[in-house]
Amino acid sequence: MIDTVILSVPTTEAEILRRSTDGTPAWSLQGRKAAYDTYIKEPLAEDLESGLYFPKATAFRRKGTNGLWSASVRIEFSAPKLVYGNNIEELSEAQFDDAVAALGDRLRRLGLTISVDQLKTASVRAVHYSKNIEMQDGYSAMYAIAEISKINLNTRFDLSRTRYMNDGQSLCMY
Repeated sequence: MIDTVILSVPTTEAEILRRSTDGTPAWSLQGRKAAYDTYIKEPLAEDLESGLYFPKATAFRRKGTNGLWSASVRIEFSAPKLVYGNNIEELSEAQFDDAVAALGDRLRRLGLTISVDQLKTASVRAVHYSKNIEMQDGYSAMYAIAEISKINLNTRFDLSRTRYMNDGQSLCMY
């Protein structure tokens, strides 16, 4: 199942609305260098209170070797969270249009208007896959991670285990 997707859209293909005219959240400057600016856009408090999931939007302005500036918007989102509000339920290919429509809606609420066609053909920078596995017969995820981590992988593979503050764990095999 596809979970997290990162898209890149040139700003020439997006209408970026201004806060002063439409009440959408403003871009916040995150970093500035001589030839590179980074901005982020976060949802307003009332949007967060609605309980809807919002993608992370980051804008980049770069100065090229020719001295001209170019800009693009990176959009990072969890596809199942857009459609279902959680990442437990899995999406199917038949729900692609639903996910794109939900993404377009949330982006409009953030003040970014990108057509459905532009979203469908946007440059994909990264895709994170996942699979939800239902544990039965008294087995827990922690037990499964402990057992899988005992695998003797050869030198071509890497195994990393992470523990989180809320007693969560993850095991990644590369």
